[in-house]
Amino acid sequence: MSQPQLNLLVIRSTDIHRAVSFYQRLGIEFSLHAHGTGPEHYASLSTHYLLEIYPDTGGNNHGSKVRLGFLVDNLDALIESLRNDGIKIFSEPRNTEWGRRAVARDFDGNTVELIDSTVTPKSRRQTVWVFNGSNSSFPSGIFTTRELAEAWIESHHLNGTLTEYPVDISAYDHAIEKNWFTPKSDGHQQPLFIQRFTSASQDHYHYEHGKCDSKCARDD
Repeated sequence: MSQPQLNLLVIRSTDIHRAVSFYQRLGIEFSLHAHGTGPEHYASLSTHYLLEIYPDTGGNNHGSKVRLGFLVDNLDALIESLRNDGIKIFSEPRNTEWGRRAVARDFDGNTVELIDSTVTPKSRRQTVWVFNGSNSSFPSGIFTTRELAEAWIESHHLNGTLTEYPVDISAYDHAIEKNWFTPKSDGHQQPLFIQRFTSASQDHYHYEHGKCDSKCARDD
């Protein structure tokens, strides 16, 4: 059985025209509708599900405020634009395991989670395992998993270090992203420093005659 997918979300507001302006700033298009004798409301035209904004007259118990989430482009610029319009930013943009994320509150107090669609979440970043033999200047093996690397190292009784590296990002930028390193001087941003940069915080293991040393116990 396939997972259910969201196809309808209704927000209620005391001022639907003011409320819709917030979501229009996110790039969602709306049109004004009324079903029969029902109230005028806004319905989205540009999402993969139906997002509607109905008037909240206070006559019905619709429960507490809702929480919404959107993938957006250029999160940081959007947050500044929203802030300039007086919209409350509940959580500033920051890199998280879900990606670059911020949280705002719309004009009715609903929590709106915004995630930058252009930033790869840390939890999804692909990695490879790189083996450098003792006293070698260049890697002698690159593997998609630690298990494959260790099988090769053991089969040849090798000495050296196995290190996990992220794909499509430098060791320097990765260390900054993970808060392992913060540039503190102009020298830390020079080409020579960046091209030689390594981080002891990256997962790495030492081998002698194909076997892990005492600090190589697996914790996964």
